[in-house]
Amino acid sequence: KLVPIYKQMGIFEKAYVYGFDEVSQDTRNAMFDIFSAIKQKFPDLQLLTTAYDATYGEAFNLPMVDGWCPLTARYNPERAAKARAQGKEIWWYICVVPKPPHANIFMESQAIEARVLMGLQTAKFKPDGFLYYADNRWPLAKRPITFGPFTDWPTWTFWEYNGDGSFLCPGPDGPLATIRLENMRDGIEDNEYFWLLGQEIERLKKLKSPASARALKKAEKALAISDDLTKSTAEYTRDPVLVYAKREEVAKAIVEARKVR
Repeated sequence: KLVPIYKQMGIFEKAYVYGFDEVSQDTRNAMFDIFSAIKQKFPDLQLLTTAYDATYGEAFNLPMVDGWCPLTARYNPERAAKARAQGKEIWWYICVVPKPPHANIFMESQAIEARVLMGLQTAKFKPDGFLYYADNRWPLAKRPITFGPFTDWPTWTFWEYNGDGSFLCPGPDGPLATIRLENMRDGIEDNEYFWLLGQEIERLKKLKSPASARALKKAEKALAISDDLTKSTAEYTRDPVLVYAKREEVAKAIVEARKVR
């Protein structure tokens, strides 16, 4: 019933059927049967899974699956590029894992980890999407937060961690943001800066003038993300000064590029 509604609303291309969460290859036959049945009835409905296939579909041999979503710690850029060449989307996700030194958004995590994950790492490794399973997991909460900054809010959410599946808190008048959520937002904005600069680079390449050549050189330099900022999903800077400096470099390159017509 939802498919025609989504199509009428113009949002169907954003819809996914997500299933078989973190399963291994012994579940492959069930995946084949169920996903095949869905595709038979809705051939243009996208299928996404976090099933554990390090080859992003080759080992499981499930051609009907449109997207594979490994943990950030298991994201392989070369394999992702190969899968994308075959028309697949390769996302990534975090949950109660991966553990340090990989970036995560636990309360125990350094706040900058959320920003680097959503910003520099996303811009450099280019996953097609980010999956997170919950934003309001409050298993021990009995009432909203009504005072602060020190509260009696129970921060435990899963295993030995605080804040997993929870980057919002309930307030008396609705959800309350967290510093972790604000850093995720800043990281998303950082990634948008890189996207905007990439658009300007493509435009500059079509121009033929000394000014466009100078702006293009500066833009391509700014677009590159060096290993001292992030080398892998486990090796990245925790220095906010470096993150701010890179964002300013990208912003200036965007402004300079837009002056060239």
